[in-house]
Amino acid sequence: MTNNNSGTAVDMYARYFPGEPYTISFEPTPEQSAAMIRLTSTHTDNNTEAETLLMMLGVIPSESAFNPTARDAWTKAKPNVTAKGTCKNGHVREVHTYVNSDGAMRCRECRRVSNRAMAQRAREKKAA
Repeated sequence: MTNNNSGTAVDMYARYFPGEPYTISFEPTPEQSAAMIRLTSTHTDNNTEAETLLMMLGVIPSESAFNPTARDAWTKAKPNVTAKGTCKNGHVREVHTYVNSDGAMRCRECRRVSNRAMAQRAREKKAA
């Protein structure tokens, strides 16, 4: 058989089981698993493709690339909230924290110090 990697799981499934709907909720019996392993081994020479097909069929455990802590590209980053009750400079979070327009949590006191430093640098640059 010609080894043709089509790319998607649905395409690969349709190649081996034409006309059958693709589903990921199938739980095979031991007899079905043995039959699917035999069928897969007779139709492909590529071990990676055979393993992928058996994962799709539910015969062997699936190795998913799903990352539960990942976020979609269009969502905002989750605020970085530490377990401590203070920011990195020791200001109490309950008193000084605000959420900026990006959805990130910031410390008002640290921002105030940062603004003063930027203004001082601007004055020094202008004077020079």
